[in-house]
This record gives sequence, C-alpha cells and structure tokens, in this order.
Amino acid sequence: MIDVVPRVITKSVAKTLRSAARRGTGSPLTHRHDRIGHERVLIRRGMLPLDPEEKRLLTLRDYAVYIHDQPLNESRSRLLRRNLPLRRDGEWLAVKTTWVKSSVIGNEELPYKPALWRLSDRSIVDFIKSNRE
Repeated sequence: MIDVVPRVITKSVAKTLRSAARRGTGSPLTHRHDRIGHERVLIRRGMLPLDPEEKRLLTLRDYAVYIHDQPLNESRSRLLRRNLPLRRDGEWLAVKTTWVKSSVIGNEELPYKPALWRLSDRSIVDFIKSNRE
C-alpha cells in the first residue's frame, strides 16, 4: 500500500505558505499609513567550528560574531528582550543591528490616514531614535 496523502498535504501547505509570503497580508492596501522607525536585529547561529570564510563574510556584513564568549551589553539585551537564547555551548552566534527609517506605506493614489502612536516603555527609545534622523 502506498500512502500519497501526506506528500499531497505537504505540497499544498508549502504552496499556500509561499503564495501567502508573496502577497504579504493577502489583501490590498486601502490607504497609505505611517510606519514608525524601528530597530531590526538579524541573528545567525551555527555549530562550531565556524568556517573562516563564513566568519569573514559575517564580519564584512557588520555582524558582531561571538565564538567563545557571550554577547555583551546591547547585543545581549536585544536578545533577552526578544526572548531569544544566548550563545549555547558548541555554537557560534552573530548579531547585526540596523535601523529602519520611518516611512509612509502604500500607493501614492490611496488616501492617507495618519497614525496615532501609543508609546510604551519599550517604544520610547525607538521613537526618539526615529525623530533624530
């Protein structure tokens, strides 16, 4: 007996996820809106040993690479704030932080609806950073 149903389901789910990723939310925008500036943290992990060529590429791309020690200061607080684990034994960790500028999202032909920002303790720092630029 050959069971083909799991393969069909897997293909169907994968196709659905790919098409959802392509279209974003799945519905077109009805208005333009503000997007507040925010911090973006990119994290790469892998098992030791770290290939020297990969370390060179990570360094060129402005990642802070941690091989034998734990992240310090801001990198550590960023991981903890996002409930992400620190570097585990036998693993390397690379962290890169960038700033995404505030912008208006949507087609120019759509009506604009300004946003009302409700600041929390966490977002006050991001709000101040976005207004400096």
